[in-house]
Amino acid sequence: MAKGKKKNVVPRAPKPVDLETFPFHQLTSANLAAGLSSFPLSPTGIAGRSLAAADAWSFFRVLSFRFRLRRPTLATGLQVACYIGSVPDTVPATTAQAVEVLNSTIMSANDTVPQEWSVVPALELAGPFDWYKSIPGAADVTEEEPGLLIVTGAVAADPFLLETFGVFQFKVATSTGNTPEELRLVAELRAIALARAQARARASAIRLLAPLSLK
Repeated sequence: MAKGKKKNVVPRAPKPVDLETFPFHQLTSANLAAGLSSFPLSPTGIAGRSLAAADAWSFFRVLSFRFRLRRPTLATGLQVACYIGSVPDTVPATTAQAVEVLNSTIMSANDTVPQEWSVVPALELAGPFDWYKSIPGAADVTEEEPGLLIVTGAVAADPFLLETFGVFQFKVATSTGNTPEELRLVAELRAIALARAQARARASAIRLLAPLSLK
């Protein structure tokens, strides 16, 4: 290639614009009930700032997630937290059952520092679907959450602290005040804008490749 001559590069197709990446870091403080507590891995289950994001977007998925237990001042017994993908028919009800789950972490009665993070593999975070409803309301709960977080304890009513860190990704921007007609119009406008961007990319590629075809 001659010095100073630029290499022909075919433009890439534009990326979808209605995607939002949302990192979160949450500390859930609650009490066990009969030695057990559980909540879904979802924006409404994690709560905090995720609730506002769930209101603004229709669907979500989990790109990364990890969790660990911290020792509350008043806790006195062994605690085990675990993550199970999808929606299980039965959940671990005791610490002995929860510790058998590979994605789990243990806090003994003598621990005074947080445990190491339990990092959930991406395959298990995916669950049975590609995307899930951000706000609960589906007939099938499996459409609303990729998995379940469970905390068990040897003392029935012990307090627990579960620290979670991860990244949600949302798509299809919406709001609680949008009507189905508004959503349809937004989708049509988005499709038109995408078609125009793709047409511009094709035209640019043709202009770049035309001189090569004449050689």
